Amino acid sequence: MTVEGSMPPVPGCGEDEPHGGPRCLIATHQQADLDGFASLLAASLLHPHCLPVLPGGAGAELRRLLAERPHLAERIHALDAVELDQVTCLVLVDCRQAERIGPLRGLAADERVRVLSYDHHPAQPGDVERGEHVSGATGANSTLLVECLRAQELEPSPEEATLLALGIFEDTGGLTYAGVSPRDLQALAWLLERGADLVYVGRFLRQELSAEQVQLLDRLLANQQALEVGGKRILLTAAVVDQYIDEAAVVVSRMLDMERPEAIFALLAQGPRISVIARAAGDGAVPVHEIAQTLGGGGHPMAAAATLRNVTLAEAEEQVLAAIHQRLSAPPRAEDIMARPVHSAAAGCTVAAGLALLGRYPHRGMPVLDEQGRPAGYVHRRLLENAQRHGLGDRPLADYAEPLPIIAQDSRLAAVREVLRHSPTPMLGVVDTAGRLSGVITPADLRHLELTHALPPSHPLGPRNLARRLRGQWGERRTRRLRELGQAAAEIDLRAYLVGGSVRDLLLNQSTQDLDVVVEGAAPALARRLQERTPGVRVVTHAAFGTATLIFPDGERLDLASSRVEHYAAPAALPMIELGGIHADLWRRDFTINAMAMDIHPARFGDLLDPYHGLTDLRERRIRILHSLSFVEDPTRILRAVRFEARLGFCMDEQSQRLALNALHLGVFEQLSGARLWRELRYLFDLPQAAAAWERLGRLHLWTVLRGEPAKDPTLLLARGKRALEMLQWYHLLFRPEAVRPWAVLLRVLLGDLAEPALRRRLHEFQLAARDASVLLADLRQLRPLAQRLRERLEPWPRYQALAPVSLEGLLALMAWSDNELLREQVSDYIQHQYDLALPLDGADLLALGVPQGPRIGEWLQWLRRAVVEGRVQDRETAQRWIRQGLQQETQSP
Repeated sequence: MTVEGSMPPVPGCGEDEPHGGPRCLIATHQQADLDGFASLLAASLLHPHCLPVLPGGAGAELRRLLAERPHLAERIHALDAVELDQVTCLVLVDCRQAERIGPLRGLAADERVRVLSYDHHPAQPGDVERGEHVSGATGANSTLLVECLRAQELEPSPEEATLLALGIFEDTGGLTYAGVSPRDLQALAWLLERGADLVYVGRFLRQELSAEQVQLLDRLLANQQALEVGGKRILLTAAVVDQYIDEAAVVVSRMLDMERPEAIFALLAQGPRISVIARAAGDGAVPVHEIAQTLGGGGHPMAAAATLRNVTLAEAEEQVLAAIHQRLSAPPRAEDIMARPVHSAAAGCTVAAGLALLGRYPHRGMPVLDEQGRPAGYVHRRLLENAQRHGLGDRPLADYAEPLPIIAQDSRLAAVREVLRHSPTPMLGVVDTAGRLSGVITPADLRHLELTHALPPSHPLGPRNLARRLRGQWGERRTRRLRELGQAAAEIDLRAYLVGGSVRDLLLNQSTQDLDVVVEGAAPALARRLQERTPGVRVVTHAAFGTATLIFPDGERLDLASSRVEHYAAPAALPMIELGGIHADLWRRDFTINAMAMDIHPARFGDLLDPYHGLTDLRERRIRILHSLSFVEDPTRILRAVRFEARLGFCMDEQSQRLALNALHLGVFEQLSGARLWRELRYLFDLPQAAAAWERLGRLHLWTVLRGEPAKDPTLLLARGKRALEMLQWYHLLFRPEAVRPWAVLLRVLLGDLAEPALRRRLHEFQLAARDASVLLADLRQLRPLAQRLRERLEPWPRYQALAPVSLEGLLALMAWSDNELLREQVSDYIQHQYDLALPLDGADLLALGVPQGPRIGEWLQWLRRAVVEGRVQDRETAQRWIRQGLQQETQSP
């Protein structure tokens, strides 16, 4: 029986206790707080024959109180002195949860034991249902006990009144929480009349944080992540603690006061146990107790807690996020799920034209629309192929289109599932109020929704939300900018996603300079919208390409592009582009690991979109193409596969490697422009992991493709490339001021043995810059003669004369070209001591020393250079002396 009211009657118990031992206990929850303890003592006034006990210890605030007033502890009986099998009555205060009363939960389940409770918490799963219960919508449990004392005309002492006031102030946040009722204020007024000391209450509750609590607060503040869920601002934070921290909940409450969100969820990890402490702001907009119940905990609307065991901190965070979204997020509607824009065909389009149109897209079927844009049916690829085979290619699509089920934009998820479940087609049309098609929904769209919101965090496809990872890895500023962009998109009914390499690098815990955002709709319009909202942001738009760039005051850039689909008219041709939805945009990409997206819509910020299982390939370190013609349509993807293999330490799967070799066998590179080939090759050569890439090029037999003709000795070419990379590493360790471009060294090695006509042709095809091409040609003309000449040791000056015309990159290529140790020793010595040699005197110095103006200046500088190379001149002083001696000898000569 539950009794509610402003002055509830007091159930009787314990009056008939026989002599010889206790028959009734009064208990509160484990780790009792001030409200629970005050309720315990008040209940002992109501039931004087019952023994108050603490079944699971005291919280830090209560321990502090008992340290200040140790005589209060004498009123509590030791539980280990009680014979529990003799107990016939159990009174519970500030708790009805059997799991929260520790060793007394057996009594709560024993039908022979009478149960009474005084509890202001709302009913929760796990409550003790049997017995009599006094409950009420009060901010503090102490208020219920005060009302019972008044009803029984029992007078607490001034100290007891002070304790009850402490309980009320503690559990109502100093009368500031939304759950505060007039009953709490009436109870407090009654306590004041009975001598409650509010000065003591204020001093006690304003206790400063301990050093451990301050450290915890610092960590929680540093790790906080702001969420926008259901229009509510929520902070999620976490910390790993080595030891138990007294009153961690006080720290979370202090953080709530400082940051002023609508709720905070703090996760404290200690070993296999993770404590979730939730606190809500005074308006009660976020029912934290209901969210805690989802996690197996409980509490009241302003304060709640739960304990998670045997999960990682990341898994716990995902569980908490899922519980928050489950309670606060509005159920998705059809327009939230649907894919758009829709690739469709006109009802009057012929079967042959429809089949050609469908071949452009990564879809098995598409809607057919009438002249007003309303659904006239659905056609799939096999139907059109069969119709074509039967000679019906010139018939209109409307003749053979199957019915397309439709649903309104504002339909709820349950209705979408139901219609799609009974649909004869694998697609559902979403129509606006005029009946025009505005989007489509497929089973894949529902699967993505379920993967994002319904899978347990430990599912092998996780993580499904990247918001916390984004903030922790890329910082608050970048996260805020993406959130603002997502909000701007939502305001003009667009959808925006972080895509491709940005998402891949985020999942790999790697930094990235480039942030690419795809917009379902007009990217320039979204860029302008954000510019209106954000002072100082510059926008560069390319309306013809549907792209825009946001440039922030600190120089960071965000590249926006309208989502699109590509199709290729011929192998290796440049793609033809048209607008498409996010799935089609991801389908056009090279590999599954680059075909993921992160939703930045405010309601779904951080949700991972992974329609092609890129996350699984990422975890298994696999490079996998999206479709079988990928390498044929764009052969440069083979070089990109090699680049990602080297950069990430991944490997192409067997199918992708087989298709790469098949494309090479078909000669698809012959139709590729040299400029596109060189662009990818240059990226490859500049990798820090270029050694692995060079070796992979050899294993894939790509030398002919890259050089324009076969390598005379592929094994020798492979060895030279490896030596070139070793020489580059050696040069970097010299810490010399002149930078070396790795691609320039490797290109000299790759093309070094081509005859000059073939070499010129290849450089022209690569569209290498004129100056770079000129220097490379000059270097390679000398490469073989120098390799032969330096097999013998040269004197310093002849060696200098031989090597001075060669660029630094050419010198490193020369060291890689030959395996002769004497050659490498001489070139190495030249690079370290004579390359870019600085003379101790210049032309003006020579004039001052008496060298006549004119050609003689140049002659003397060359003689000085030789003297320096040969070691006869070391510094400015010896150079001046050497010049004077030379001039004197010239004067004395006949």
